[in-house]
Amino acid sequence: MQQPSRRQFVAASLAGLPMLAQASTAAPLLPLQAAGAGKPGIGTGDPILDQTLANLRELVAEGDANPGARKQAARAIEATLGVHAAHVAATYDARVQRGLKRCEARLGRAGLIEEVVRHARQGGRHDVTHDAVDTALTTLEKQGVAGSVRDLQRAVRAARLRALDGIQAAAWRPAQYDFCADVMWVLEIAELVAGIVCFIAFAEPTFALEPFCAAAAAYVVYVKALKWWFC
Repeated sequence: MQQPSRRQFVAASLAGLPMLAQASTAAPLLPLQAAGAGKPGIGTGDPILDQTLANLRELVAEGDANPGARKQAARAIEATLGVHAAHVAATYDARVQRGLKRCEARLGRAGLIEEVVRHARQGGRHDVTHDAVDTALTTLEKQGVAGSVRDLQRAVRAARLRALDGIQAAAWRPAQYDFCADVMWVLEIAELVAGIVCFIAFAEPTFALEPFCAAAAAYVVYVKALKWWFC
């Protein structure tokens, strides 16, 4: 399958991604609720995961409230994503990979992609394509969820380093078109990876991945806020 055009993707994204306006209490693709993920007092049961989600939420809120502090907030978000990736790699990725292999053995790769797309569209995500899910599935197979988080960390760093101090994003967006297309593609794949995790949690309940589905949904929503800061 061919990777969707990044230019086409960013053009559609600028018209408004469905997830960008949603609260961080819903999984990106599936009707599994992530109620309370990253919120004070209502956690996943994993204190490290809960703390990194809380940090991300607070840093994004800080940047939203004070545009002049966005580059500093982005630096702190990079560090938080690094901690998040390390914890995901050590705690969750092996379980996700086992669940993924079981799903692929039962459904076949094409069948798994079809099921993820079907669940996504049932949840109102009609923009999700088979090609994009195939790309996200390959990403998940090769580098796990932690690899997707590290890709986001690199995207945040690149956005921060390219951002101009004291200038609104709209003033320099045209000069950043290709760069922002790349950033938006990383965010799209991260969201789809989170959705596949949630599908595995739904399809293979014995792996007990529901809390991690909630966390995966939440952290992607928080990082997507940076799209409006820098692109």
